[in-house]
Amino acid sequence: MQESANYLHFKELGGLELLKAQFQRKQFSKHAHEGYCIGVIEDGAQSFYRSGKLHIAPKGDIILVNADEIHTGSSAVETGWKYRAIYPTPEMILDLSRDFFTTKNAVPWFSDAVIHDLGLARQLVFLFDLFEQGEDTLLKESLYLTTLARLIYCYGRAKLSPINTPEMRKKLN
Repeated sequence: MQESANYLHFKELGGLELLKAQFQRKQFSKHAHEGYCIGVIEDGAQSFYRSGKLHIAPKGDIILVNADEIHTGSSAVETGWKYRAIYPTPEMILDLSRDFFTTKNAVPWFSDAVIHDLGLARQLVFLFDLFEQGEDTLLKESLYLTTLARLIYCYGRAKLSPINTPEMRKKLN
């Protein structure tokens, strides 16, 4: 497997990024992203540290990393892993989650690092395909928001953390 990583950037979706990558020997040391990472393993299996534990995500599983959460990444099998992932900003997720969480200043938190939900994984893959091929901005945005809403509704938890809200970050800076 030849290692590669390609990013697409969507200004029309608030600067959302899509990563399409495949790795065999690459090992990512501990790091964090400003945004959330929501991905689907499309081949092989990924091993990664998150939330104090090592996780394995095989083909078809969804990987979730919260914003600013320390994690690693490497292959769980000799043949490597192939995946696509989006990186929504905390503000994007926070805006959507307001419809689901009644607690003020609740920041969406995904407690599960790996999710086995075939229907949602297929929806994410369809979304990624649309991002790569489609020209219809309204359709992209609609499916993107619907997919994130489903993810937040099914797997998101309210985490009280006023420090992590965009308003508090501005006040601290």
